[in-house]
Amino acid sequence: MARDFTVTLTSGTNVGPYTIYHTNVSNGNIALLYGTNNVASGLTLNQVQTGVLITVPDNATSIIFYNTNPDVMNDCPENTVVYPLTPNTTPNPSATVPSSTPNPSATPNPSATVPSSTPNPSATPNPSATVPSATPDPSATPSATPNTTPDPSATPDPSATPDPSATPSATPTEVFYKFERCADNALYHARKDAMCLSGSFTMQSLTFLVGDVIQFVDNGSGCGGTTYCGTITDVNFNASPGSQTAYVTRVTPVPGCNDTIHCTE
Repeated sequence: MARDFTVTLTSGTNVGPYTIYHTNVSNGNIALLYGTNNVASGLTLNQVQTGVLITVPDNATSIIFYNTNPDVMNDCPENTVVYPLTPNTTPNPSATVPSSTPNPSATPNPSATVPSSTPNPSATPNPSATVPSATPDPSATPSATPNTTPDPSATPDPSATPDPSATPSATPTEVFYKFERCADNALYHARKDAMCLSGSFTMQSLTFLVGDVIQFVDNGSGCGGTTYCGTITDVNFNASPGSQTAYVTRVTPVPGCNDTIHCTE
């Protein structure tokens, strides 16, 4: 499945050239020009300002204009413009239709109780045998009562309720990027699905590797705070949801910790 969009760059005057990506900036994620197998790369400023018709996968989460001009990449703090996409959720309702049909099939269970009740009256011949046996038969009745008492003792089985009590003990976690700040090796962790872009919070799927140097802001200072650089040490760091201490501010890595353009601390 795929989706088609006409995308237009509404700000900026640099001549480019431009490449249009989806989801994240990587070679396998370049959008296709509509109706062709040609990638949307090497586009002029006039093309992106008048509108480009592209095709992206159905599960794409964003469309990214990427200015590949070396001067812009070296001298400007940001060379990308990101447009988030709303996921296509139309298949979800169709899954609910078959899930409801098995419920009526549970109706055979009551029908099983009907024959099970009929053997109980058949136990009535036992009292008829007690008539000739006289007193010994009633003496047998006390012995039967202790046998039934263990059955209620099966009620401690509901004491298996500790099983649900075990579920709260499992603290939910979320996967973050963990990194060390270049200036002082202070440890931070940031979400992988959100960032501060051009001073504003946005949902954005990010793809970095261990060893990449990224630009970020401290969570306590907000999206308009001072930017720092840090080196990623773990791409699968588990911590409590919402515990992030920083937000990534650039979709692509920076050249290194000594990059004075992007690392302003």
